[in-house]
Amino acid sequence: MHPTIDLTHKNNNNKKWTRLRERLLNKTNPSLILVILILLGAATKALSFELVEEDLYTSNFFSLTVQQHSVDGTYIDSYNVSPDLGSEVRGLAFGPDGLLYMVLVDDSDFVVIAVDNDGLINTTYTGSGYIAGNLSYGKICFGENGQFFVAGTNNLTLFTMGAPQGTVIYTNNQVFDVKFLPTGNLLVLSAYEIQEITNSGDILRTINPSISLTNAQGIEYNPLTNHIFVTMLGHTGNFYQLMKIDADTGEVLIQVSFNYGIDTVSYTHLRAHETLRY
Repeated sequence: MHPTIDLTHKNNNNKKWTRLRERLLNKTNPSLILVILILLGAATKALSFELVEEDLYTSNFFSLTVQQHSVDGTYIDSYNVSPDLGSEVRGLAFGPDGLLYMVLVDDSDFVVIAVDNDGLINTTYTGSGYIAGNLSYGKICFGENGQFFVAGTNNLTLFTMGAPQGTVIYTNNQVFDVKFLPTGNLLVLSAYEIQEITNSGDILRTINPSISLTNAQGIEYNPLTNHIFVTMLGHTGNFYQLMKIDADTGEVLIQVSFNYGIDTVSYTHLRAHETLRY
């Protein structure tokens, strides 16, 4: 039997509530009926979490709660992952199969669970690496042909959908983030370096920003403008920076102060139907 998340799809439960209401209406105590129906209504409302690829899903430090928001930031609902599966949720990503993939801290290693719209865990994947050691570890991205990648500790781990065990394909000093490129290659961010690699881990080039990276945390790529966005904790004169970088030359085009930016979000994910000029 598949483990489940503390979540039940609202549409499946509406039929149950309807049948129970019909039974209650045959009883003779109106006050009791009113109280129970109020409780059932609250429960039905609480079970409104569902997977919608256009929405945003967020995790937080030291928490097993995943929150759902619309793209304008409106909170929709949340659910809790069972503590039997891990101690906290890190990276989140939708797979090409429509499932929500979540990276979980699991003692000295990590697991990735693929969750369907009913809250059932379709597949569990395991990887090696103490991602609990840094709050920024555990980001995930999908590539081609069902491959996905998890950044954490000094490793980038490759997974293939359906194969439960991951394989380390790349190492560097504190691998924090990874993004898939239209070419099929990957941008990998470590604490002090950006490198483009193949999906098998071969290094193609190193991108050297005009402002040196120090404790870099998150990376994003906009294919429409060929710009890279990086957050870093930084160094004297450049603490807590969010930077827009020319992907060809490494020149920092814009930088702003952004306190403790851990990750970045894709404009193309949020507004895929618009022409973007960032």
